[in-house]
Amino acid sequence: MAASSSKPSKTVRVYTWNEKARIAGHYADALGRVLEEVQDDDGRYEAALIVERAKAKASPIHDLFEWDNTKAGHLYRCVQARRYVRFLVVDVKDNGDSVRMPAAVSFGPGRGYQATERVMTNAELRERLVGQALEEAQAWRKRWQHLKELSEVFVAIESAHGVKRRKVA
Repeated sequence: MAASSSKPSKTVRVYTWNEKARIAGHYADALGRVLEEVQDDDGRYEAALIVERAKAKASPIHDLFEWDNTKAGHLYRCVQARRYVRFLVVDVKDNGDSVRMPAAVSFGPGRGYQATERVMTNAELRERLVGQALEEAQAWRKRWQHLKELSEVFVAIESAHGVKRRKVA
């Protein structure tokens, strides 16, 4: 019987931003460390506690936040507006058929919103929306790939993505 090592294992965590983040890389590790510090015994943390930790100018995540309250107030209202638009749905009734859809869609940060109904009736915009939906599905798959229980969903996403690629080629 081989002797077991008495060295305790040391977990190493390396924090980075996802592919879409446009944030300086060094802040990712700093934020990750703050999250480790502020979590409660159940591993939860609240956004308000993170902001509290960031208030001190010496905090490694201080510069991630806007501290000018005039600017921050406007920015927060923009966040609220985007949230409201994301949650708004519309029931479109046409010839007795009813379809529920988001009231508006966006093709990326800084590109505003377009009425989903308009996008759905414009072939070019609809194709763009389908492509975006598949990209988001792929990102979701990458995010949750560690959950083997979802393997059938991942296969379906890959299949749909493959169909889209074949249509484009």
